[in-house]
Order: sequence, then C-alpha cells, then structure tokens
Amino acid sequence: MEDRALQFLGLIRRAGKLVTGTEATRQAVRDGEAHLVVLALDAAPGQLEKVRGILRHRAIPEAVWATRTDLGRAVGQPPLSALAITNEIMARQLQARLAEGLPPSGSELPRGR
Repeated sequence: MEDRALQFLGLIRRAGKLVTGTEATRQAVRDGEAHLVVLALDAAPGQLEKVRGILRHRAIPEAVWATRTDLGRAVGQPPLSALAITNEIMARQLQARLAEGLPPSGSELPRGR
C-alpha cells in the first residue's frame, strides 16, 4: 500500500499539482491552494509546528506519513518534511489510498482540521 501511495505522489508531481517544502506548503495553505498536507514521520518538531500552526485555523486535512527520504524520493527531490497537494480530486484519491491499508508504523491517518 505504501508503495502505491508513494507512486501516486509521483504522478501528482508530474501533473503539477504538488507543492514541496515547509515554506511552500505553508504558502499554499495561506493562499487556499492546499487540499491535503502531508508531513513526514521523521520531520523535525520545529518544521511540523510551522505547518501545523497555520493549519490550526483552516479545514485542510493532514497526514503524517512516510519518512522524509521516502517523500523526497517519491517526487524526485531531496528529503522533504512537508508537501501539499493542490488538486482536490488528487488529494482525496491520496487520502483514500492512505486509508486503504495500514499506514507506516507510528503515523496517523489523514484527518480534517
């Protein structure tokens, strides 16, 4: 399941519907472009708090899932702490893929804020 979801992240990137990195993710949330935020399991607490701080006041779901290395590799970039999906349909499809099976150990299923 994790491989399918990671492969789907690559498809989302190729479609141009993905924003990567903590600051770009925060900006997408502020601009109302993010439909799902994915945070890495091993992201630094400060990076997580930067993103979660802005999510607290918005109804955008988040998923804590996969490692920084896996997220970066899935989208052809260096390790990533955060990314945002900017297409509503693709965000829902990724949420469904994550909910289909057991997420990586210690992660949370996607949830609304």
